[in-house]
Amino acid sequence: MDKYIRWLVSNWWLKLLSFFLSLIIWFSVTGQKKVSSPMLSEKSFSRVKIRVLTEPRPLLKIELVPSYASLVIKGESSLINKVSKEDIILFVDVAGLREGEYDLPVSSRLPAEVTLMSLKPSHVKVNISPLLSKREIK
Repeated sequence: MDKYIRWLVSNWWLKLLSFFLSLIIWFSVTGQKKVSSPMLSEKSFSRVKIRVLTEPRPLLKIELVPSYASLVIKGESSLINKVSKEDIILFVDVAGLREGEYDLPVSSRLPAEVTLMSLKPSHVKVNISPLLSKREIK
């Protein structure tokens, strides 16, 4: 028994150092998480309807030229594959505008974590005119 105690006590600092080094190596190997970068992909959509965002104005006719756009989105492949035309909202904000012709930017609302890469056209011509002419009102 004495023999085992002497063996355990001799060079105790070296044994302690070896133990801690083995713990550090073990934690570094088992603690590593495999971080894989997500696969990114792009998806194109054509002929997406551009909507008009406005407050209710029943006596005005609002025309967009063109009224459709094409776009390319980018994101994680698993998300991009699930995106459909119905998930994409393109709109022109005409709130507060009066009768006339305007060149306005097209805005978009996309699903979370999806990026708009390109949008054509980025601006549309907006024509706001009375729904009925003054002659029809009389």
